[in-house]
Amino acid sequence: PVEFAYAESPAAQQGETVYRREGCGSCHQIFGNGATYGPSLDGEGSRRTPAWLQAYLLDPRPGVGVKPYRIRMPAYGNLGVQERDALVAYLQALHTPDATSPLAQRALP
Repeated sequence: PVEFAYAESPAAQQGETVYRREGCGSCHQIFGNGATYGPSLDGEGSRRTPAWLQAYLLDPRPGVGVKPYRIRMPAYGNLGVQERDALVAYLQALHTPDATSPLAQRALP
């Protein structure tokens, strides 16, 4: 069964560009790609609201993962609003498919 899904959209694609440019994969893993210095972002869109992600990008704080990490995430206030919105769209696109959602239905064999 599908454990995690990616709902691709133009906004999510722009956010993935920001994710790669900012080097987020140097600490985070998505679908097994990237490092494990920070928490995996698989399913992040199912765990966090867009407002929570926006606030966290501006003021990250320790203790939100399932285990403690030695590296503190930097703040991304240097990004413009559109870039942060795109990054949030990308993170929201990474979610756990619900069995009744159209996305989950497409993923079934």
